[in-house]
Amino acid sequence: HIAWQMEGMDHIKRSLDALAQIGVKTEAGPGRQGVGGNLYAYFWAPGGNRSELSAEMPRVADRAAPPPIWSDPSTTFSAWGAHHPPSFVDGS
Repeated sequence: HIAWQMEGMDHIKRSLDALAQIGVKTEAGPGRQGVGGNLYAYFWAPGGNRSELSAEMPRVADRAAPPPIWSDPSTTFSAWGAHHPPSFVDGS
């Protein structure tokens, strides 16, 4: 999929409003990723590709630090408890 960097949640909301006006529906979100902690919203672009609106993407502060291990799949998609939609199984 392709991801678009947004300024923040207000920018994501305005973008989703504009997409809804032309008939594009949100696939998932808005929400906050469990892995990474960034804000997200997913939608299917008219050309058939999944697109993501993303904001507040954290940067790696210590490149020598070991990577975190995510062992609980229920927390990886959404820090707020949402589950990925069934359409995510199909990939993009």
